[in-house]
Amino acid sequence: MGASAFLKDHCSELLANFLSPVPVAELPAPEQTPPEHALLERSSKHVAHIKAKLSPILNESVSTIEALIDGRVYIVVKDWAACKLFKAEYQALTSTEYYSHSTEIKGGLTVKRFNCRWIRVCYLQFSLGLVLITNASPPCACRRAGKTPWDAAKDKSSESGMSIKGTGCSASVVATLHPDYAREMKVGNPTSHNDTKHSYSTTVAMYITSEHTGHDPNEDRDVNMLKVDDRVRSKIMKLAESRSLSVAYITTQVHAFADGLVGSIKGSSQFYPTMSAITKIVKQHRETLRLDPHDHLAVEKYIDQDKAANPKNLWFFRAGNGPQGTQPMLLVHQTPFQQEMMAKYGGTIVGMDATYKTNLWGLPLVLIVIADNHGHGYPIACAFIQREEQGQLAEVLLQLRNWNPTFNPKFFSIDKSQPEINAIQNTFPHSRILLCDFHRQQSWQRWIHGSDVKKEYRDDLFEKMRLVGYAGSVPDFKSAMFNLQACPGWIKSNTIKGYWDNHWGNCTDLWASCYRQVCLPPPPCAGALTVLQVLAEEID
Repeated sequence: MGASAFLKDHCSELLANFLSPVPVAELPAPEQTPPEHALLERSSKHVAHIKAKLSPILNESVSTIEALIDGRVYIVVKDWAACKLFKAEYQALTSTEYYSHSTEIKGGLTVKRFNCRWIRVCYLQFSLGLVLITNASPPCACRRAGKTPWDAAKDKSSESGMSIKGTGCSASVVATLHPDYAREMKVGNPTSHNDTKHSYSTTVAMYITSEHTGHDPNEDRDVNMLKVDDRVRSKIMKLAESRSLSVAYITTQVHAFADGLVGSIKGSSQFYPTMSAITKIVKQHRETLRLDPHDHLAVEKYIDQDKAANPKNLWFFRAGNGPQGTQPMLLVHQTPFQQEMMAKYGGTIVGMDATYKTNLWGLPLVLIVIADNHGHGYPIACAFIQREEQGQLAEVLLQLRNWNPTFNPKFFSIDKSQPEINAIQNTFPHSRILLCDFHRQQSWQRWIHGSDVKKEYRDDLFEKMRLVGYAGSVPDFKSAMFNLQACPGWIKSNTIKGYWDNHWGNCTDLWASCYRQVCLPPPPCAGALTVLQVLAEEID
């Protein structure tokens, strides 16, 4: 949509936001240059303000700071690192963001200019084919990197880009340094300024023009439009390197960090960025840490790096050929210590479960877990699969058996997942499958709350189902089943009998305690049910 079409649809809304055009004769006259004594007085006040606010560390690096008769401030620091630190503190002190504008060789010195990033935006009205520049009071809308109404309407045409005109602010910081020193910093880290090998001075002279044009940087409007302070941004990026930290936690830490910064302003987005702004910085920085823009190549490079650093770590990775491909993605990993734990404790009972919502891609995470002689659960292998299906789960188990030829557990503790059951039966035909107590009861609760069982009967029904599962002998099991079928929740439900018969009544040997105790040998220091509970807690 071009500008003319946009104006046609939004004419009344645009006209309501702008004042009538002001004749040229009524435009305010340009400001007169103050006399020299006024300029010197202003720069002297600014020098006193800077000296009062400089941090002790930076104060040691400043050799000269004085007011000039033209209104500027002259400062000399010992090296470029001190210059960067001063610029950061000066930005915080004056609520101004200075961006690198230009670098040139002038008078035998390298001159780097940093300008205030404030822009005065003048909207142009299109009316009857005439272009009229509006002059509001205060003059026009002050925005940094703002968008025109056409940009806001997602118009990408070049016509809309001609609808604004920017005017820069006169405030600036000009740094001058020796060209050889500037060249050395560009190529690499320069040597210390105390190094006698230097054939040139590393001092940096700065000229500061503190007066701003057309805006007051201390106004809330401009303070809130400042870019995030470099020190705050560095803190965010450092925390973002730990991918386990959430954005909420990073936000809390960054705001606490900002409390101790020199010149920090409460409520300013420069020092206290919002969670959405921090999210953007975190995302961008973590993207730069990726080994490759493509996920499968990044994984391959990470595995290569890990193999080089830890040759005994075991990896199997297949990138796959698409969501519905015949070769789905598969990643299996095991460390030497996990192999030791598998050899020591994996001969009796092993837990296996697929967990969701652990990554951005929705890939199921498969964990293989053992319980040691202290009753502590420990993962002995992990895998990411593309789909929770029999073929992929069997591949995981086959890969583990290839790495560990003696791995042949007597029992597997799993939830009631038919793909898992089939994969285990095909890979370890002599292993006995036992259903996890935790997942069984969780499944019962979810079914009851979504069924036609009335609320007043749900708790009693669930308790009687639990008694069936924990019955210690076959007679107790039959008695508990009789009580379950006689309770009101069972009698008055039209669906529970079919649910029970189709899902649980036909596999009681997999979950009922009375049958499991007959076949399960006691572990070293805990009962069989305790081990199953440990595995359930670890793999859930």
